[in-house]
Amino acid sequence: IETNRADFGAQAISVIANAFVKVRISDHVLFTRLAETCEHVPHSDFTPQAIANIMNAYARHDNLDCKALFAFLSKVSQQSMPSLWLSRHLSLVVNALAKLDYRDDALLKWIAEAALARPTSSFDVQAISNILNGYGKLYGSAMDRRLLAHMAAALGEMPPRALDPQSVASSLNALVKTGYDEEGRALCKRLSHIALHLDPLLFDAQSVSTIMHSMAKLNLRDT
Repeated sequence: IETNRADFGAQAISVIANAFVKVRISDHVLFTRLAETCEHVPHSDFTPQAIANIMNAYARHDNLDCKALFAFLSKVSQQSMPSLWLSRHLSLVVNALAKLDYRDDALLKWIAEAALARPTSSFDVQAISNILNGYGKLYGSAMDRRLLAHMAAALGEMPPRALDPQSVASSLNALVKTGYDEEGRALCKRLSHIALHLDPLLFDAQSVSTIMHSMAKLNLRDT
């Protein structure tokens, strides 16, 4: 990398970083060099997918200071066209920021506006969960209420077959974190109703615990 830095574009860095993370190899020196190389790559070379993948790879790497890299990628993201970003790209970046407890207000505001510009039908369960949980963790009840309502609407439109115990638990937990208990009571009841009709064998202990804890917080009884 040090002698052939020009050969490494955003896509190459993204592929290498994710490959090492997937096989759970934490090469501190390699990841440090890749992060340094990123700053020498032209901004135009960074696609939303590359940005999202790089940020997620670094968020999953143990004991690595990502602040400089994330600040650089934040700048690159905000200079790009929001229309180029798919829902999954936006949600992956939010997920990465939340994993590191890295609250980049400018980037998160930019992501919120980009998400609001996309139709609710473009968000799948995982994207909704990442955004709700990410903003919920970083902002709690101070989350942008427009974005919260947009994600809640997307979740409310989701067919029951698209939900499993883990996504129901994650969604209920996020709604509690964001203080969407009163305005979203009908949605919470719908999620609870869906959970009651799922195969009991699909539930693990964590999902049951999270759902019960969320329902207690919501003071919601579903019998």
